[in-house]
Amino acid sequence: MNKILKSVVLLLNLSVLIGAQTHPFPQNIKYPYGYVPTTIDIDWVKSEYDKWLKTALTTCSSDKLYINAGGEYKVEAIGFAAFIFAYMGDSARFASTYNFYKSNLTTAAGGMMGWHGSCSGPAAQGGATDGDVDVAFGLIIASWQWPDAGYLEKAKAVITVLKKMVVNCKSADGDSILALTMGYNWGGCSMTDISYYNPAAFREYAKVIGNAEDSAMWVKLADDTYTILNAGANATTGLVPDRQSVTGSPQGNYADDACRTPWRITLDYLWNGNEKAKEWCIKLSNFAYNLGIKKVSGSFSLSGQPGGTHESKYFGGFAIAAMANSQEMVDEFAAEMKNLNDSWNWFTYVLKFCYLITLTGNQWRNDSFDTVSISQEQKHSSAPIDRIHWKLLVNRELSVTGLQPGYAISLTDVSGKQLYSKISQGCKASITVTSIRNRCLILTIKNQNNKILKSVFISTI
Repeated sequence: MNKILKSVVLLLNLSVLIGAQTHPFPQNIKYPYGYVPTTIDIDWVKSEYDKWLKTALTTCSSDKLYINAGGEYKVEAIGFAAFIFAYMGDSARFASTYNFYKSNLTTAAGGMMGWHGSCSGPAAQGGATDGDVDVAFGLIIASWQWPDAGYLEKAKAVITVLKKMVVNCKSADGDSILALTMGYNWGGCSMTDISYYNPAAFREYAKVIGNAEDSAMWVKLADDTYTILNAGANATTGLVPDRQSVTGSPQGNYADDACRTPWRITLDYLWNGNEKAKEWCIKLSNFAYNLGIKKVSGSFSLSGQPGGTHESKYFGGFAIAAMANSQEMVDEFAAEMKNLNDSWNWFTYVLKFCYLITLTGNQWRNDSFDTVSISQEQKHSSAPIDRIHWKLLVNRELSVTGLQPGYAISLTDVSGKQLYSKISQGCKASITVTSIRNRCLILTIKNQNNKILKSVFISTI
C-alpha cells in the first residue's frame, strides 16, 4: 500500500473514531433531580477502573468476553458489564459483551441467557431475569452512545423476550399489579426479587418498544414496582429482603441481592423526579446516616442489625440513596467511598463501578445534556472555532486555550482508546502527557450541545 493510500485510510479511520463516541467518560452532569456529591475525585475513579480491568475480564475469542464472576460467567455480571462499558464509552468491550450474551441465549430460559457457565456455554440453561433487564437497558444506553451501531433494534429484541417474564398478580389490597418472575417459568407473585426491578429502565423500554400496549405494560410495571417495594420494606428502616412475595412476605434479609435495590430505585428519582422513589430513598438513607456511616456494614436484618464488612456493595447503595436526601448527606457518604474495606471479588468491585458511575453524574440519559450545571448564558455561548488553540509545552504539557465552560475535551489514540477527558471549567485546560510518548493522538473539543468544534491529529508527541 503506497504512502498516499495509507494516509487516506488513516484519515478515514480517524473520522470514524472521532464520530464513534457521543459522550466520552466523564460527563459529570447534574441530574434533573437530587444531589451529586462533590467529594469524589474523578481521577481516582478512572484509576480504580483501570486497575479493575486488568483482572476482571475473561476473553473467549477475538469478539467475545465476560466479567469473570468467580471463575465463570453469570448473567447478572453480563448485565453490569453492558451498563459499565456503555457509560465508559468502551465500544469494543461493549460489542464483545453483547456478542457473548447473544451466543448464550437458551430455550430453557425463554430466550434469555443461560444463568451461568463458561466460554463453552451455559452450565445452567435456565435464566435469571435481572441480567437480561440490565442488558436491555445497556443496549438502550449504547444506542445513545453509538447511534449508528444498530443497538436500539437489539434492545427491542431483548425487551420483547423480557415481556414473557411479566406476570399479573394481586397486591395486598387486592389490586391488579404487574410483577417480574425470577426466571422463565420460575417465581412471580409468590416469589419475586425487588432488586431486579429498575423502574427508570422500564420507562425507557416503554419509549422505544414501538407499540402502545407493550409501552403501557412497562409503564405500569414501573409504577407497580413501588407497591411491591413498600409491601416488603421495613416500616422503620426501609430495608427490603432479598426475595419476597408481591404482598410483602419476606424471604431473607437485606443481603447480596437486596443491596442493589437503592441503585435501581434512586435513578427513577434522579431522572424522573418520582416522589415514591424519593420517599423510600430518604427513609433508607436516614436509617444508614443515623446508624453512622462508619457502621454501615452488610448484610442487615430488616430491623437494621448490621453484619459483614464495611464495603462497596452495601455502602455504595446507601450513598446513592442519599442522592435523594441532601447535599450534606451525600457528600459525607461519597467521601467515605475511598476508605471502604473492599475485598477483591467480582461482585463487590463491579457494583462499586456501577455505583461510582451514578454518583459522579455519569449515568446520563440521552436528553440529560440540557441539564448540565452551567449557566444559560454559558450554555448558549460558543467561542469562535478559530480561537481554540493547542500547544505542546516544553514540560510535556498539552495546553488548550480559547474554551468556554462546559466544553468537552478528549484525547484518544488511533485505536480509539480514550486517554483523557474532561469538562472545561474555564477558558483554558492543561493535559499532562508525560507518560504518552511516540503516539499518534486525536484531540477533540465539543461544545455544550455536543457539536465538534475542533478535532486535530497530533503526531508522535
